[in-house]
Amino acid sequence: MRRPYRTPSLSERDRQVMAIERRWGPGPSALPMKLDEARELGLDARTYALVVNALIDDPLAHAADPRTMEQLRSIRQQHRDARDGG
Repeated sequence: MRRPYRTPSLSERDRQVMAIERRWGPGPSALPMKLDEARELGLDARTYALVVNALIDDPLAHAADPRTMEQLRSIRQQHRDARDGG
């Protein structure tokens, strides 16, 4: 999904969020550390989650770090399937 207000490259904030996700990996035990780092970027938990979800769908993020983005996409889909009973 292309957003008209975005430049054709990842922002510094996007790259930093991707680095947090890559560094800590998946799992609920990593969440407190991720959120601590997100707060250092000026992001609260809700905003951080919104940024991560937007990055999962961003082809530029996928091109920059396909392994991390595929891992996050898979986790998001598992959560959706569990929520929807599928």
